[in-house]
Amino acid sequence: MEEFEDPLKKILKELINTAIPNYTTVKVEISRDDEVLTITYYLRQVVEESTIAAWKLIELEEIIAKRLELDVKTSHTRIGVRNHTLVIHYIFRLRKQNQQA
Repeated sequence: MEEFEDPLKKILKELINTAIPNYTTVKVEISRDDEVLTITYYLRQVVEESTIAAWKLIELEEIIAKRLELDVKTSHTRIGVRNHTLVIHYIFRLRKQNQQA
């Protein structure tokens, strides 16, 4: 039986592949609850010497929020390396649907 890809993951992969071309997306994880959305990217270098400008990662946070039409209260990004894989966490704290600004 063929496994269907989450349409949200497909959008997120397209966004990161466009923003960071020297890395390939190994996996995308999405964790959701009432007030927090966490998106985790696992990336590997395509070429030996690859760097990413910090501003690109911050800009991508804003692009994700706009593309997904998130009503964001606060957000932040965490970056690390695990087993030679670059791990980027985008954490969005969302406003509740009935909450006013």
